[in-house]
Amino acid sequence: MSAILQIISHEYRRYIFTTGFLLFLLFVPAMMLLGASAVVLQEATQTVKSFVVIDRDGGWTDVIDAELATDEEDSALELWDNFVIGLETTGVIDPSELPSPYKPGPRTDEERQAFFDQGGLEAAQEALGEISEVQLPPLETPRQRFRRVDIDVALADDADAQAVGDAFIPYLRGEADVPGGGRLNGVLLIPEGFGDDPDVRASFVTDNIADTAIRSFASGVLGTTIRTQAFLEAGLAPEELERIRALRPGVSVVKAGSTGEDGERLKAAIEFGVPLALTYLLFVVVISVGGMMLTNTIE
Repeated sequence: MSAILQIISHEYRRYIFTTGFLLFLLFVPAMMLLGASAVVLQEATQTVKSFVVIDRDGGWTDVIDAELATDEEDSALELWDNFVIGLETTGVIDPSELPSPYKPGPRTDEERQAFFDQGGLEAAQEALGEISEVQLPPLETPRQRFRRVDIDVALADDADAQAVGDAFIPYLRGEADVPGGGRLNGVLLIPEGFGDDPDVRASFVTDNIADTAIRSFASGVLGTTIRTQAFLEAGLAPEELERIRALRPGVSVVKAGSTGEDGERLKAAIEFGVPLALTYLLFVVVISVGGMMLTNTIE
């Protein structure tokens, strides 16, 4: 048995310190970092997605515009909450000292409205500066995800989705200028009777069917509006509907036996990180030299 262990030890040292193994050891995390950087860079350079709404039923354009404004507010609130939670994790501030609208977490409709009525991100940062002992970096307004544009294109009143696509194809392919710049990403066609007749379907015309962002956004807005109207027609009071829609499950994670102190947070991070690093090292060893070690041991 000692001879076998000596062979294993020799082969392990022989391959573990080779240039190829060390390069492979660094190659995988470097590629993971490169992939993550590419995603971040793509999000940072992502331009706003533009779309046109052809509303033949009437009223839907205003609904979509209102939801676009809400989407911008949601992005600002998400950015703010993540920023404050990050500062809390590092022990820089105590969020409980912030005024009610600026505390992270689920908000009532009144608190949400108060956040923007009292100045939005700018006022929130001023409130945060009053309870922080360090100089905090400014937060930029989140990039707008979607915008509705108006493009004057000659269309027949009964033009179907195919005809709409043919009319807007220069804008969809970037061959014609879009108001405000950029490229047209899609056209939402809402026919007459949509929402009243379940057989009447809206159409989303695009030159890139793989990009589903606008389609998912529009589908969510239209579906939520139709369901809301159905609840109201069924006799549910508007205030009761708002109360139900405002319900948000609050779930926090607490480690058993912990007190929430910074030292325990560091310990929890170590408990998570060390096994992950050792598992990765074991994976690299097995994949890169396991076969060679087994072959040489048998020889």
